[in-house]
Amino acid sequence: MKRLYFLIFALVPFFAFAQVDPGLTEALQNTLDEHRIELDAKGLGAAIVMPGDEIWQGVSGISGVGTDLTTDFTFGVGSVNKSFTAAVLAQLHVDGVLSLDDPLSKWLPNFPNVDSTATIRQCLNHTTGIFDYRADPTLFETVLGDAAKIWTPEEIIETFVHAPNFAPGDSWSYSNTNYTLAGMVIKSATGKEYYEMYKEMFFDPLGLTSAIGAPFQTNSSPLADLWFDALIPGIAINISNLFSTNGLFSIGNSAGGIVSTPRDMAVWMKALATGKAVSDEALNEMKQFLPVGAGGYGLGVTSGDVNGESVFGHSGNIVYVSEVFYFPGLDISVALHSNDGTKFDLTAVFADLMETYKNYEPSSVSEISGVSQIELFPNPVSDFVNLNFELEERSNVQIAVFDILGNKVSTLYSGNLISGEYKKQFPLDISKGTYLIKMELEESTFVERIVKY
Repeated sequence: MKRLYFLIFALVPFFAFAQVDPGLTEALQNTLDEHRIELDAKGLGAAIVMPGDEIWQGVSGISGVGTDLTTDFTFGVGSVNKSFTAAVLAQLHVDGVLSLDDPLSKWLPNFPNVDSTATIRQCLNHTTGIFDYRADPTLFETVLGDAAKIWTPEEIIETFVHAPNFAPGDSWSYSNTNYTLAGMVIKSATGKEYYEMYKEMFFDPLGLTSAIGAPFQTNSSPLADLWFDALIPGIAINISNLFSTNGLFSIGNSAGGIVSTPRDMAVWMKALATGKAVSDEALNEMKQFLPVGAGGYGLGVTSGDVNGESVFGHSGNIVYVSEVFYFPGLDISVALHSNDGTKFDLTAVFADLMETYKNYEPSSVSEISGVSQIELFPNPVSDFVNLNFELEERSNVQIAVFDILGNKVSTLYSGNLISGEYKKQFPLDISKGTYLIKMELEESTFVERIVKY
């Protein structure tokens, strides 16, 4: 088996905990708190990886009665897991270990109600027609009836998979069974369980220290208690006090069994989307989107838009609810998780966190006198930034770029200017990240936040 991905990961930097603008931290936390209260949800956890890899983390609410959430708590990520399974197989395809166009019959034995002529690619983009085991009406009751039981993939298929919906390639239908089969292919091709490959290829190289394939791997991070109306409709109870989660996560398997903090999922999705997790060739395979609904479905990832911003990622629901997406136009990734299974639609919260980040502007140091019609653009910025302004009188002008810790990284202009209109363009030879551009006159200062991508 080729080991190309080890070379890739040797070059991946660890994401650092750089200091986030305190005002932005407060604004994001307020957004999270306001939505949790409005939803009356038990608990929410969120994280944003920003253009310079600064990471904001926030929590709101409780794990269990008397236990507040902290950023150390993990959540089930549900179908966000599919991006990991697809990434493993896409990289194995590029490395020549297997072909995404191999039929299942090449790697797996025959199973009832599974058409073995379906390909690995068709599993990953949901075009096999194979029945989704989560659609079996007895599934949840059966799992809770013996909640400690750890289900094997074979048992899931034999117990809950019914007749196919259509022949492979004839249509599109979301099916968790596709990813259960995909996880089995990983083991057949590599000799390792899917969760061992996650750890080897992604968890360890990217520093995702909280992420595990539950219930088969463990770590020291606490799991947020899970609330659900399992007994009385509409009344959320702490089912972690009543049931083991072994059955739940083993049923999730390679389709939805990962447990993680929001921080690690935000790091993962940005690393995947920006080519730091898999090779460019593997990422291109994953980004072959089929038109589905208002967006598209590739291999373990979806495309679409949120409030006019393009997104790349996946949602998840394994009673725990998740939204994990990368915004290429902003160069940020946002992860949002809930431990309240009665509040399954987090779209508004997720979108508002993005909007809070996008629209945040730090306060100017002071009102700037002697200057009018200040205009700074574009923002976000690539190679050059434009600054248009009008000086009311002659003045000494200093224009510089500072990082978010207040360190000067570049001087754009320093000198005396006479009164009049100015349209200046400055090259920004700095690394990606979030910065402040400061324009200082003799007795006043103007500050504006910019994002370099």
